[in-house]
Amino acid sequence: MRYKCLELLLDSIQLFYPGTQVIVADDTPEEMYQTINTYKYPFVKQYRMPPETGFFPGRALAISQ
Repeated sequence: MRYKCLELLLDSIQLFYPGTQVIVADDTPEEMYQTINTYKYPFVKQYRMPPETGFFPGRALAISQ
């Protein structure tokens, strides 16, 4: 639900750690969900999870990828 903060983080990663792959496990509710711009951030893979599942399932999804 904090896409502005995520974009700041991705800009920083792109600047200071080029070539780093980022996995986003997104559990944002349907009405607030936004797709990450893959043209601006080609190093990001966004995975959609059921709404409000939390940190631990998101971490498990990221590790499995």
